[in-house]
Amino acid sequence: MSVDEAKGFVIGNANARQVISVLKKDGAATAELIIKKKRLIEKPALDVLDELVDKGVIEKDGKEYVLTDIGNKVAEEVHDLEMD
Repeated sequence: MSVDEAKGFVIGNANARQVISVLKKDGAATAELIIKKKRLIEKPALDVLDELVDKGVIEKDGKEYVLTDIGNKVAEEVHDLEMD
């Protein structure tokens, strides 16, 4: 998936934006921590984590999720858009 496609998915999905926000700030986090920090509903949050993995935006490292290279680029671009 290209950075632009990934960015479009993240911009259009509030839960994905929350996940990216936590991982950009913390570097790595478990699903439980992301859900707790952003007060997300568990099932949709777990679904979006799976989608982000499938799209190559994040990857699972043991029990923690981390941004991929594409994910880091998306996080920067989404952050820049939110600051405008």
